[in-house]
Amino acid sequence: MRTIKYLLPLLLLGLVAGCSRGPSVRPLHMAIVPFEKVSKLEAEFNPMARYLSQKLGRPVILTTPTDYLGVVTGLQTGQVDIAYLSSFPYALATSKMKLHLIALPWQFGSPTYHGIIFTLKTSNIHSIKDLKGKTFAFGDVGSTSGYLLPRGLMLQNGINPDKDLAHSYNVGAADAVVKAVAHHAADAGAGYDGVLQLTYSHDLQKVKLFRVIAKTIEVPNGVYVAPPNMKPALLKRIRYVFMHMADDPAGRAAMKAAENDKMVIANDRMFDQVRKIAKILNLDLSHLK
Repeated sequence: MRTIKYLLPLLLLGLVAGCSRGPSVRPLHMAIVPFEKVSKLEAEFNPMARYLSQKLGRPVILTTPTDYLGVVTGLQTGQVDIAYLSSFPYALATSKMKLHLIALPWQFGSPTYHGIIFTLKTSNIHSIKDLKGKTFAFGDVGSTSGYLLPRGLMLQNGINPDKDLAHSYNVGAADAVVKAVAHHAADAGAGYDGVLQLTYSHDLQKVKLFRVIAKTIEVPNGVYVAPPNMKPALLKRIRYVFMHMADDPAGRAAMKAAENDKMVIANDRMFDQVRKIAKILNLDLSHLK
C-alpha cells in the first residue's frame, strides 16, 4: 500500500514529543477502496485524513491499496483502522468478520446510488440487448457499480457477459472506464451515476457525448468502517468526529473534497439487498482480487 507522505512531519513531531512526554501515539491508517485512480483519491481524501488527525489528536495516514481485497485484508489483519468500503465489499467482508460501522455519507444529495451502463451517443447501442457482440469496459473486479451490479443486470436481461460480449476487460478506476469508452477502446462501460459528471467536471459539455442505456438497482453509498478489534473508546471518538464534521467549516470542507455532503448513522440492514444479489451471483471475498 502506498502511504501519503504529507504526514511525515507530524510523525516526526510525535516522536520528538514522545521523547519528552512519554511514548508516542500510534498513528491510525485510513484506507479507501480504489474506485478512482490513486492521485484522485489522494486529492479527495487527504483533507479528511488531515481533519481527522487534528480532531483525534494523533496522525491519520491515508493508504491507497491497489485492489479492493487489500482494504478488506487490512481490516482483518489490523493494518487498517478506518476504511471506506463500497456496498459489495462491505457485504462480502461482513460475511467473514464483524465490522464496526462508523458513518454513511450522503453523496450527490442521497444516501444511495445506482450503477449505470453507458455508451457514446454516436453508437448503435440503445439497450442492454444491443451489447451482444460488443466490447465492454468494466471497473475493478471488486467494484459494486463498475463490475458486480452491471454483470447482474446483464444476466437479468439475457446477456451473459462471459459469452455474449465480443470482449470485456477490467480497466480499474471508474474515470478510466469513461475514458476507455470516450476513446473507443470499448463500445460501452459501467460505473456509478455521477461518474460522467465527475470525470468531466472541468468540461461538463463532454457529458453530452454519452448515452446512459441502463441503471442498476439502488444500493447504499459506500460506508466508513472500523476493524473488529478496535477499542470501544477509540471507536466512539472516531464516530463522534465523523458525525460532527458538518458542524465545523473545516469538517465540511474535508467532506466536500471527498464528495461527501454529510454523514449519517449507518445501519447494517441497509446492505441486506446487496447480500441477496451477492448470493445470486455466487460471490465471495475471492471476487475482490
